[in-house]
Amino acid sequence: MNRQRMITFPLMQYIVIALVMIILQSCANPLPPSGGPRDTEGPLIIRTIPKDRTIGFNEKTITIEFNEYVDRNKVLQNIHITPTITYEATWSGRELELTFIESLQSNTTYSLTIGTDYADYAGNRPLEAKTIIFSTGSALDTGSISGMVAGQSLGVSVFLLPVNDSIESFNPTKSISMYKTQIGSNGQFTFSALSNGRYRIYAIQDIFKDGFYDIGTDGYAMASRDVTVPTNIAPVMMNVSKPKDTTAPTAMQALSQGSGLIEIRCSEIILEQSINASQFMVVYADGTLRKSHAAYSYPGRSTSLTIEHDSLMSVRKVQLNAEILQATDSSGNQCKDGLQSTELLKAEAQSKTPNIYSLSVKDSSVIDILPNIELVFSHSIDYDSLPARLTLSNGKGLIPLSFRKVTDNHVSISTIQPLQPDAWHTLRMNLKGLKDKRGAFYADTSVTIQLQSIDSRLFGAIKGEIRDDMKGGPYIISMKSDKGKTIIRSIEQSGLFTLNDIPSGSYTIHIFEDKNKDGEYDFGSITPFRFSERFTTLKDSVTVRPRWTIDGILLQFREP
Repeated sequence: MNRQRMITFPLMQYIVIALVMIILQSCANPLPPSGGPRDTEGPLIIRTIPKDRTIGFNEKTITIEFNEYVDRNKVLQNIHITPTITYEATWSGRELELTFIESLQSNTTYSLTIGTDYADYAGNRPLEAKTIIFSTGSALDTGSISGMVAGQSLGVSVFLLPVNDSIESFNPTKSISMYKTQIGSNGQFTFSALSNGRYRIYAIQDIFKDGFYDIGTDGYAMASRDVTVPTNIAPVMMNVSKPKDTTAPTAMQALSQGSGLIEIRCSEIILEQSINASQFMVVYADGTLRKSHAAYSYPGRSTSLTIEHDSLMSVRKVQLNAEILQATDSSGNQCKDGLQSTELLKAEAQSKTPNIYSLSVKDSSVIDILPNIELVFSHSIDYDSLPARLTLSNGKGLIPLSFRKVTDNHVSISTIQPLQPDAWHTLRMNLKGLKDKRGAFYADTSVTIQLQSIDSRLFGAIKGEIRDDMKGGPYIISMKSDKGKTIIRSIEQSGLFTLNDIPSGSYTIHIFEDKNKDGEYDFGSITPFRFSERFTTLKDSVTVRPRWTIDGILLQFREP
């Protein structure tokens, strides 16, 4: 009998403990009843105390009721009150109560926003953020600013800064603005209950959810201007950039490959267009210091460069030229010199004869009527002698070409005039007698390939208007097709435009004002501060049909 009690008592203890743990867990995050049809709708806030636009509010608590069970911790992370005030949160079923720890300011309008980065237990997020405003005084501040954040906008918070004497000293990496909201899943945001004045807007993809801008970790977006309340009526358009790369590449090793060739190994990929021979100084065995003859991306090795030097002289080491701008990565960070303190290492000798490394077109390829042909060599080339060695012709004769040097081993070739559509063309290239910068001869290679220009019967056209009260420009129009191809066209000024020779397909259309005239969209910068370039997006896609002109396309910049 006693033995039976000894066995039963511990068993009952375990059962009681397990039941208590289940009850506590259910109180912390209660689950909704199971069964019924699948839930596909996001949660809604169905009641708040106070109601939106309440005046004379002097209570110490706010109540928020949801229509279903939600992830409580995520909800609390998505609550933003401006001006900022501390509070404690308690839950009861689907109701959340916020109790203020400090007193509300008198005659002040508050805005409470519940963002969208939370979900119900089916994983559905709310469609948009919820905001209520209330005032401790007899009137509400009624100013508002709305807008949209484009791009990868999940987890993005938008911030407002009053433009005053202290704004230039504001550092978003160390301080948090009083005004903050999250965007909805549709990318839209609204600030309500604003007093009249001028505001600066920025957004961060806040990975750590702390309100601070972490350079290199957080994505960001900048407005193209400051906004004035109450006169501003246009929505603010912002575009999210990926996290800013602030890590500079390093030239780490120099390896001799013999015959006047040195491989430079770097910590990351170097932007090809930023490489030039004058950036590298060769220290010869006799102490002579000279610039390299050529420099270019190492064919087939993405993080290496090749430099060429006098093949008859022995090299001791290589260093970067401190007197000029260095090669950069894709974010513009200049390469650091990790070569000065190291002697030249020896690698396996490369005795390959210079030749063609790659050509962007193959025999029987279909090309655009304004083609761009990329030609990469294994070694440097005598750029000036290339036009006489490469020709494009049709049945009527030679076609004038334009040659653009990318680096010492890479040339971009295009036609000066559009090609005849749906016609065959012959590309010929003869490398006999061509030398690289070391004086080494290229292989005696001849290339002949046939290329067919695209059939113009597959083309359509787009006509429309760029409407911009600021009369800016130039503008870059980017059209991305449903087949993944992107067409870029430049328009010098606002007004009517025509885009000819557009392949058939469905396109999404974006446009930005290329204010700095570099051909790329400028996202701006949070720190140091810089506005972004203006952009807009056509809401609906455009379907281009063969031999058909789509008219009436309006690309309107609504921001003053």
